[in-house]
Amino acid sequence: MDLSSFFTGGVSDIVKGIGNIISQFHLSPDEQAKITLQAQQLVEKKFEELQNTIRTTIAERADIIKAELASGDNYTRRARPTIAYAGLLYIGINQVLFPIAARIMSLFVNDPNKIKMLTAALPALPTSFWTAWAGVVGSWVIGRTFEKTKVNIKTGNDTADKLIKTVLGQK
Repeated sequence: MDLSSFFTGGVSDIVKGIGNIISQFHLSPDEQAKITLQAQQLVEKKFEELQNTIRTTIAERADIIKAELASGDNYTRRARPTIAYAGLLYIGINQVLFPIAARIMSLFVNDPNKIKMLTAALPALPTSFWTAWAGVVGSWVIGRTFEKTKVNIKTGNDTADKLIKTVLGQK
């Protein structure tokens, strides 16, 4: 589906709604048509700006992926796995090691209130950690998928470039 057809359908729906609102006022048909036309032009302008922003963003992200895959630096390709493995280590420490340590320490404490305090004081990973880590790992998985399927983004003769061009509305 082309972005322009998506936005055109959205514009006509919005303008139709604006026209319905304008028709509720006691205006002459010429005034209603003039206001509706001005609203349509304004909405079309905003949708065009939005469409250009989306296209620019997609093109920039495609350029980043192309640059990373074309890079001869192996660490660039290993940077995401490094973050993924560091996140797994942090999760392991926080979700496995700390609880085990708390259970072992509770064996040496006879006070039930202190045992509850030990287990309740275990740190929880913040939502921002999970969001950021999932984003990085998701990007890494997408990059590795491109690499493993031997998609050559640089040549312009492959599925990835066709997909990007379809999204951008290019031929």
